[in-house]
Amino acid sequence: MIAVIGCAKETVRVKMRMPREGSSHIGMGESGFGSKASWDEEDDDIKAKNSGSAFNIAVNLASWGYDTEFISAVGDDTVGMAVKAELESAGVGTDGLKIFPGSTAIDVEFFNILGDIEMFRSNRAVLKNITPELLKEKEEILESAEIIVIDGTIPQESIEYMSKKYGNDSGKKLFFDPSDLPGSIKAAEAVSGFYCVMPGRMEAEAMTGETVLSEEQLSEAGEFFSKAGVHKVIITIKGGGLYYKEGSCEGILRPERMITFGSTSGAGDIVSAAVAAGTVDGESIDKIAGRAMDKAAEFLADVKDEKLS
Repeated sequence: MIAVIGCAKETVRVKMRMPREGSSHIGMGESGFGSKASWDEEDDDIKAKNSGSAFNIAVNLASWGYDTEFISAVGDDTVGMAVKAELESAGVGTDGLKIFPGSTAIDVEFFNILGDIEMFRSNRAVLKNITPELLKEKEEILESAEIIVIDGTIPQESIEYMSKKYGNDSGKKLFFDPSDLPGSIKAAEAVSGFYCVMPGRMEAEAMTGETVLSEEQLSEAGEFFSKAGVHKVIITIKGGGLYYKEGSCEGILRPERMITFGSTSGAGDIVSAAVAAGTVDGESIDKIAGRAMDKAAEFLADVKDEKLS
């Protein structure tokens, strides 16, 4: 069984329209809020979906047939109930999901016509409840897991607790996906307990304290993690490359076409899920890396097809 710990949230994405003649803000009319007629005639492009690094990893693993349990914190609102329902529909165990009064984590992203984020707002307060005490409550799940995946959205004290309790000396295989730059910074004192790390290039810089741009610097980052006690290293590179290392085996894979790894694409979470799955299956690091690249490419091709349809 694979246990996954971390963020479950709702992401709301708003694509802003070009301003009309005489308007001063994207998507707004002369008064700043548009006329009633424009409200009646035009619909904004607004999409909402359940997400989060750990959520995505768990759902993908379950969809590929792996026994998966999810540990997280959600609110007692309709979003929290929707998150739980989607997990269960995907085949993910939710005994580790704890419900708290208040709001489930939510991100709101405003995109301009070029697809770049113009404004971002979030409320992830409920994730602060993923404390060492909560993790101790879920000990039965964790003790039964062959692999434990954690993302960097959980509190720093919880990352460090997991590294000490279920790190390399425990016989468990603890995987770490930073999720974002703050997540990688929180893990600075916990690296030695990780069996596998799966950062992006900038996250790897934060974790190593060194610049990671060239192939030589990627190799140096891999060596840093290896010396710290990490067995497997996967670093995703902007544009779709992927660096991998385990022992003396290391390399870089380049995609046939650009793959966008990042928090907004979901492809990075696919990579993390594929790395965990390949480890369960006993595959070599180069085969795991190849599988991860293939899964990410398939995912983004499906996303592109959905946008075109």
